[in-house]
Amino acid sequence: PGMALAAKAFGANGYFLETHPNPEEAWSDGPNQLYLKDLRDLIKKLV
Repeated sequence: PGMALAAKAFGANGYFLETHPNPEEAWSDGPNQLYLKDLRDLIKKLV
């Protein structure tokens, strides 16, 4: 979420986010994924 918020500060108008209900159990890219339960709050901050 930190990079997305930083991008917003620089005027970004598009975001690519990977989400998963439990990133630790994801088959790939777990450390790079956002918990699905946290997505709504991040979107509210970005919009």
